[in-house]
Amino acid sequence: SSSLSRTTLFTFFLLTCGANIRVVFVQWPSVTYGWILAEVQAIISYEAVISSILFLILPTISHKILKPRLGGSVSEVDLFVTKFSAVAHVVGILCIGFAPTNASYVVGVTVWRLGHGLLDALRSYVMGLLENKEDIEQLYLGIGMVETLGAMIATAAWSGLFAKVLGQGYLLSRLPFMASSMILLGCCACIWMLG
Repeated sequence: SSSLSRTTLFTFFLLTCGANIRVVFVQWPSVTYGWILAEVQAIISYEAVISSILFLILPTISHKILKPRLGGSVSEVDLFVTKFSAVAHVVGILCIGFAPTNASYVVGVTVWRLGHGLLDALRSYVMGLLENKEDIEQLYLGIGMVETLGAMIATAAWSGLFAKVLGQGYLLSRLPFMASSMILLGCCACIWMLG
């Protein structure tokens, strides 16, 4: 019932809704660039490689570079990673939606994946603000609930919106990506409020 809990739950809800635009990532390059399914799957594998590399190097970057520059505070490192990742999500989604070529689409996917640590960093930051084990347990339960609700709503919404705007002109067909970036901007605003 605290403002921290409400803001946190709303942030996770927005993040889940905005990030689940990825349900159209298989169809979008096929329709836009004429890629066959094997090429789309290669990009999905590329995403996994970027995520793996990021998870391997992020602890070292956090400990050796960010922590000394941010006053040695783990909380400040988590907040910085959260903010950086949220911005990468917004920029990456716009790059993916408006990429004029295959290569620029891959760049957009790379930028999008640079924000892959967002959920974990945000969860770590918020949990660091709580002192009581019961509050942490309740917030984890709440986060799980809003993520599930957000995923259910977003999957249906993005798929339905994508089907409606497909082939409707340049700007209209990119409406899902613009809407996702606006939702993720709202998530960024919530993260700055938490900070």
